[in-house]
Amino acid sequence: MIRGRLLDRPLEPAWMDAAIRIAQQTGSAPEAKHLLELALRDASLGDEARGKTVTALARVWIDPEPSRAEMLSWAERELGDTGDLRGVHLVALIAVYPFFADVCAFVGKTLALDGRVLTPDLRAQLRATWGDRRTIHNAVQRAVKTLRAFGALRGAAGSSLSEPGERLEIPAAGMRWAAHAVLLARSAESIGERELRTAPELFAIEGGNGNGYPLLERHQEGGGRSVLARVC
Repeated sequence: MIRGRLLDRPLEPAWMDAAIRIAQQTGSAPEAKHLLELALRDASLGDEARGKTVTALARVWIDPEPSRAEMLSWAERELGDTGDLRGVHLVALIAVYPFFADVCAFVGKTLALDGRVLTPDLRAQLRATWGDRRTIHNAVQRAVKTLRAFGALRGAAGSSLSEPGERLEIPAAGMRWAAHAVLLARSAESIGERELRTAPELFAIEGGNGNGYPLLERHQEGGGRSVLARVC
C-alpha cells in the first residue's frame, strides 16, 4: 500500500539549489514555481518531465505540505546559505518523501553490512513494503539516480551496483533538524541521540552536535538515555 508521495523524478543538486534560492527571494508559491520552471529551461528535460520536476522540487522548498512547512522554513532561513547544500537537500527529501527515506534506510543498512547495494535487491525490498507495482519499480530507479547525482552513491551508468560515495556535511545546527526529518519519515515522536548517530536514513550525512533547533526538545530518560522529541 502506498504510504505517501513517491519521489517520481530523479533530481539534481543544481535544480534543488535553484529551488531554495527562488524560495528565499519569492514569497508567492505560484510565482516561485513559474520562476523555477524558467530556471530549468536549460536543463535537458522535455516539457512534461520539466513540469513534474518542478512539482517534485516545489514540494520541498516552495510549497511543502503543512506538516513539513515549519521545519523546512527553518532550514531555508538557517541553513540555506551553506556553501555545499547537497546534504541539506538530501535531509529535506527524507523529510518530505517517506519513500525516499525508506530507500535511504535500506541503502544505509545494506552498505553497513555489505559495502555495496544492488538496485534489484533495493527494488524487491521497496515493492514488499510499498506495493508490487510498476510505479515503485520506476521510483526506486529514480531515487538511486538522485543519490548518485548527489554523490551519496557511486555507480557506473546503467549498472545496478552502487557503492558508498561522499559523506555530505551539514552544519552542526542542522543535525537536530536532520533528526526531525527522520522522525517525520518514520512517523515517530522521539529518537535516542545514540540511535540517531547510526540512523540508516542518514548514511551519507555528516555533522557535529549543535543546539538551537526549536522544533525538538532534549530529554533525559532512565539509564542516562538522551532523547530528542518533537515539540509539535
